[in-house]
Amino acid sequence: QRRGSLPVVQSVCQPVGAAEQTAALEDEAKKLPGKNGAALFDAVPDHTYSWDVLQDKVLGEKMACLEQFFVQFQKNDDDDHRGNSMLYNLTDLLRNTQEDQVNFARCIYLLARLRPDEKKASEALKDAYRTFSHNVLDWARDPEQRRQLITAIYIYVYQKRGRE
Repeated sequence: QRRGSLPVVQSVCQPVGAAEQTAALEDEAKKLPGKNGAALFDAVPDHTYSWDVLQDKVLGEKMACLEQFFVQFQKNDDDDHRGNSMLYNLTDLLRNTQEDQVNFARCIYLLARLRPDEKKASEALKDAYRTFSHNVLDWARDPEQRRQLITAIYIYVYQKRGRE
């Protein structure tokens, strides 16, 4: 019987594919000045950053804003319209905002739907929403900031998946 040979072939192929992808990511990161950076997810410039930008802007600024927003809403909200689905929709709109200003208007609408009830919500919740929506709209207007936000959303969703 050859039943045992298929898993061996799979285990050999998967590391080879992963090694090729890792090499491509490393090559992309080396294109940065000083070769001091990281390429994430795909070997394309969309998610390639210097270490400083990755740490300070993507993780320290955008990712921190996402985490603070969701922590407040998870404490106070049993409605799931502020979860991964919303982030996927926002990411799709952000990716296409550069070609289409209608998508920027859709971002505004999506963020407006997240607004907590002014009468029922705590001040912390309202502040978290104001900060989040203000930052997202500011970042969406600038191509580099928008690119960093998309990367931060990807990282946030991947981390959240790992905890569930």
